Amino acid sequence: MKIAVRGGHNYLATGCEGLINEVVEDRKVKDSVIKHLKQLGYTVLDVTPGNMDRDSDLIYGVNKANNWGADLFISIHFNKAYNSYNGAIGTETWVYSESDNYNDEEYAKRIVDSIGALGFKNRGVKTSIDLYELKHTTMPSVIVEVCFVEATEDVALYKRLGPDVIGKVIAEAISNRKISNSNNNIEKVEYDMKNLVCYCNQVDKRAAEYLADYLQCPCIDATLPFNYVNVAENIIAVGGNATPIGFSGYTTKYIAGKDRYETLKEVLKFIGKL
Repeated sequence: MKIAVRGGHNYLATGCEGLINEVVEDRKVKDSVIKHLKQLGYTVLDVTPGNMDRDSDLIYGVNKANNWGADLFISIHFNKAYNSYNGAIGTETWVYSESDNYNDEEYAKRIVDSIGALGFKNRGVKTSIDLYELKHTTMPSVIVEVCFVEATEDVALYKRLGPDVIGKVIAEAISNRKISNSNNNIEKVEYDMKNLVCYCNQVDKRAAEYLADYLQCPCIDATLPFNYVNVAENIIAVGGNATPIGFSGYTTKYIAGKDRYETLKEVLKFIGKL
């Protein structure tokens, strides 16, 4: 799995300034996320810009991720709502939509829940169709707002934990695996099988079955109750996510087109037959 990671803004197109500086801190968290994702076995590309204007800053990271063919895009930010704030505001994540054909909301929920579990107020997953990074990336994309730079309790907790802890839990949330604290190694997970293919809509069943046949693995209907925990190293979701239940949060790869025919084409591209 290829993951593009970006630190938001730069020293010309500045971010939020409060008790801490967004650009300074998001670089620290971004570096930690990349380090721990690599420990977990992912291929990672840093798409953080250098110093440039605001529009070029956004275009740079998005284009680099798109051109590289990333499977997931993560952008690290800090937020600000007031000039000053005595107390806690919290952490949140942003996705383009919770009803599109991407599973970005699954990553976003795991990330915000993991940061919230460290003691930050959990503001949940939010949506926006206007944010450039979410609108123009061609893969599941999540903006992470670690905390609010003007909130006294947010900043105190962030400083007490440190950016490496934040980056580590983000990486663990993305992978749905834990890194051992004792020796900084990945806790070994025993899987029942290498690959599992799933689909949500009957119209995508044929494409899913083609992929499962190629991978020589089971193919299941993801709308049916199923325990995905440690069942497969790679859980590949095929097609649309139009049902109320949707795909499991354990999916590691998502293949879909705008309709059933385009989805089939994407599967054939994935297996090198088109």
